[in-house]
Amino acid sequence: MTRMTRFEIPEPTLLLNDWQRMHWSQRRRYVRTLSWMVRVAIGVGGRTPMERCYITIERHSAGLPDWDGLYGGMKGLLDCLVMQSKRNPHGLGLIRDDNPNCVISLTATPVKAPRGEGKTVVTIREAA
Repeated sequence: MTRMTRFEIPEPTLLLNDWQRMHWSQRRRYVRTLSWMVRVAIGVGGRTPMERCYITIERHSAGLPDWDGLYGGMKGLLDCLVMQSKRNPHGLGLIRDDNPNCVISLTATPVKAPRGEGKTVVTIREAA
């Protein structure tokens, strides 16, 4: 049986331009905060990371971003999903890695939402 994890965080992910303009320390704080939001959404507990998976991300926001901004802004979120390491202390271990050997496909979709009701919905489905 294949596993599936679905969770929602209460704000849209950053866009690429915002990520690029951040100082490295701001990025680290952002990823730490994002990691805690994901942890709260999925609950605690030991999980075995998925070796191969499909990831779908819906970014709900008032404005619709361009594609490069949307996908580039996913970096912080993907860093939260992978295994924890010295270089990535905020990894939660939902997936083994975020490279193409593990993530078979990554689909991000912009969704129009009323102002102030932004969120991000993530679905991770294990590949058979």
